[in-house]
Amino acid sequence: MMVREILMEKGIEIGEQRGIEIGEQRGEQRGIEIGEQRGEQRGIEIGELRGKDVGRDEKAMKVIERMYRKGYETEEIASIVEMSVAEVEARLTRLSSGM
Repeated sequence: MMVREILMEKGIEIGEQRGIEIGEQRGEQRGIEIGEQRGEQRGIEIGELRGKDVGRDEKAMKVIERMYRKGYETEEIASIVEMSVAEVEARLTRLSSGM
């Protein structure tokens, strides 16, 4: 083998190795970016769902409070708002303690 051929083979090996390293780095970086985007999107979705739940809970608390002040019995309130008596009692306890 001539020196030139040896150098070319060595250059090809070095180039191939460097190409693999660059590819791995870019792939890893792209994977991180995709993971961050998906994580952010999932976080937004979860936050929106929790926000809706909190909103519903606050509305339910207001309805229960109004009905209780109007003199409805706990069982009647539970039936109307489609909750168990225990849930209504727990919410009334929260209301009386100032939440």
